[in-house]
Amino acid sequence: MTKSDCLLAGALMLLGCGGSGTSSSPPDLAPAAADAGAIEGQHGQVIDYFNLTPLAGFTVSDGTNSTTTDAQGRWVLPLAVGDASAPVVTGPSYSRLQLAKVEAAASDVDVGQIPMPSAAGFMSELSILGADQSKALVQVVIIPTGACTSLAGGTLTLDSPASAALSYFSPSGFPLATQIYDTMDNRPVAVVYNLDPSATEIELTLHHPTCKLSAAGAARGGAKFEGLGTLSPSEPGDNNATLVLLAE
Repeated sequence: MTKSDCLLAGALMLLGCGGSGTSSSPPDLAPAAADAGAIEGQHGQVIDYFNLTPLAGFTVSDGTNSTTTDAQGRWVLPLAVGDASAPVVTGPSYSRLQLAKVEAAASDVDVGQIPMPSAAGFMSELSILGADQSKALVQVVIIPTGACTSLAGGTLTLDSPASAALSYFSPSGFPLATQIYDTMDNRPVAVVYNLDPSATEIELTLHHPTCKLSAAGAARGGAKFEGLGTLSPSEPGDNNATLVLLAE
């Protein structure tokens, strides 16, 4: 299997646990007629991790520009082709969310659904893992593309850093599994925890009979995913992020 070295200038986006039940069918996320055309800039939809309902009134900021999610949890920030961005999403009673860093490969950069955990759910995840709350935690999202249609049964090797640990998410959405399960779009399949906040690189190897990790810089939805993000060492216990990788 091909090894993908995924640089992480820290990495933090979200996707922990946050609720008491799961939903068997996602909400209707089809854009309204007025939004049918291409959107200029980076955009997505923030939803609750477990019940998948839209989260309205949340702040999305890239450090220069800020916006607020609408009634459907949707947001748009300006992002010129060739520029990079890793916005932060915040909202009352929810864990801080650092989106994965992307580079705009087109004028319309669609990062899709962004499942966000409640603060209580995120703390439950830390408890389940027995994680060191003074260190960072990075959720790993792997999006199948092309001939790779399912990651079920696959596993990951955490090659670096050696001091960190890895666990997989079960179909119920908790980090209790021993292998990869297919999840809904943009939900994590695994989590790397006990990361030193000063860590600058995460190296993973995917083991799967038919899929391999795409090379860094692979594009989807107008975005190039480099596996880059930003850790927040000044916020121990709330280092909740995601590393987004593509598989082919």
